[in-house]
Amino acid sequence: MQIGLGLPITRPTGGFNPRVVFGDGSNGLLWDYSATTGLYSDNLGATPLTAPDTGVGLVADRSRVRSPVTAYGGAQASAAFRPKWGRAPVSRRNLLASSEDFSAAVWTKTGVTVTSDAAVAPDGTMTADLMTGGGNWFAQTATGAGAANQTVTGSIWVYPPSGVTSLTIRIDRAGIAQGNQTVKTVTPLVWQRITHTATLDANTAAPALRVDLTGGTTLTVWGAQLELGSTATAYQFVTSTYDMTEAGVPSYGYIRPDRTDDVLSTVLTLAQTGDVAVFGRTGSKIESGLIYGAGATFSLGPTTVTGMSSGVLAAVGDVVGVLAIGRALTTAEKASTLAYFQARGAGAWL
Repeated sequence: MQIGLGLPITRPTGGFNPRVVFGDGSNGLLWDYSATTGLYSDNLGATPLTAPDTGVGLVADRSRVRSPVTAYGGAQASAAFRPKWGRAPVSRRNLLASSEDFSAAVWTKTGVTVTSDAAVAPDGTMTADLMTGGGNWFAQTATGAGAANQTVTGSIWVYPPSGVTSLTIRIDRAGIAQGNQTVKTVTPLVWQRITHTATLDANTAAPALRVDLTGGTTLTVWGAQLELGSTATAYQFVTSTYDMTEAGVPSYGYIRPDRTDDVLSTVLTLAQTGDVAVFGRTGSKIESGLIYGAGATFSLGPTTVTGMSSGVLAAVGDVVGVLAIGRALTTAEKASTLAYFQARGAGAWL
């Protein structure tokens, strides 16, 4: 388990809070997924959500103090239909799905045996893995699709055994051996980060990072990263597609509906006509003049928010927050609410 790498997830104090737009008494709701405050793993608000890769059973309405907590909260009684909560820095760079657990299935291993958590890593935690199988290799393909002629940089921390003075690191298109490799001079018995940058061909397959264990029979490794661009930037830890941290950088939360059957719903006891905004990590969307009658069900999922244009969730991606209010927001309020959620990983207006 990774500890001490990223700063705790806390909602920043001070500055603008979108709750203030409800100060005039307008009906509506505010669902904020950027921190675990107000999130529960059950639909009754009995069990606070504490960890990534957990289904959200209830998001409390943060537009005002509500009692009970389920009032205007987005709830889902069925565990199978709950979107999962994740956390990440405002921007993602590491394209790998698992950056330290080399025993994970996402790492292809040819002639290599992994001993997990076998040594102290550069960050002082017991999370470095021992790779055994001299002359063989391990590799992982980046998440998501690739792009033609893209430049990517791979990096990994290594602790070579005595007598090993060089290692081979390469970047290929998945399933396409292109020979984008370099032999790196290394120092035995010292932690060091080796990197390799490659500009790939016109193929659009996702790139893969590969390390060969040439020159020895063992190698201790930690902190793999594959990113766009020609520079190896600060390392981002990835333990799953729902958990990412970076040393010294706050991580913020989001939910990821599966766009098939994940739904969070509430009943609007009062009628309202006004603006609805969805803030996502890909982009944010606001629509005006949406009408909800008293007793209407307001839902997020599977592909949209009730009353909004179809495909909204596909456009905005992972959702950081939702705001619905029974009036038109002012230009200043729109800018302030967007800035609040952008600071927590949301994208600009689409």
